[in-house]
Amino acid sequence: METIAKLLEKISTYQILNYMIPGGVLCVLLKYWVGYNIIDFSIAENVIIVYFVGMVNSRLSSLVLKKILKKTHFIKETDPEEFIKAEKMDAKLTVLSDINNMFRAMTNVMLLLLIAYGLKHISSIEAFVINNINWIAMVSLFVLFLFSFREQTKVVKNRIETDNNEK
Repeated sequence: METIAKLLEKISTYQILNYMIPGGVLCVLLKYWVGYNIIDFSIAENVIIVYFVGMVNSRLSSLVLKKILKKTHFIKETDPEEFIKAEKMDAKLTVLSDINNMFRAMTNVMLLLLIAYGLKHISSIEAFVINNINWIAMVSLFVLFLFSFREQTKVVKNRIETDNNEK
């Protein structure tokens, strides 16, 4: 229990809002609404699973959901360089952005629940997924993290370029 407490102390507000809470909500709702129980382990294992599920959900919401919402003009984002400049003048903008990201993550939680519920009720698809879950998970997570790595590399590169242009 002490190890978990130390681990939780190191988790940032962003990670709590965007990984732990949505990951926990998704795991609990998958159990009670869909019938898939993925958090039936020790407390330490459950914390890791909830964090990982939340991180995957966050990446999916950023790489897939956000892009769909932008292409359909449901949302419009500010240019990252403009955000960085404004963030330096308005500290509350960081908090507002974290909350915005949490809403995006929770929207994706609901989308994943709808997909899981649909898959559960199409028995032929559910049987295929259950029989091939390891391969599906490994390939899907590889692709997700590959694109996440590319996206984060771009964010870091743009931030460096913006910082260097301000000097």
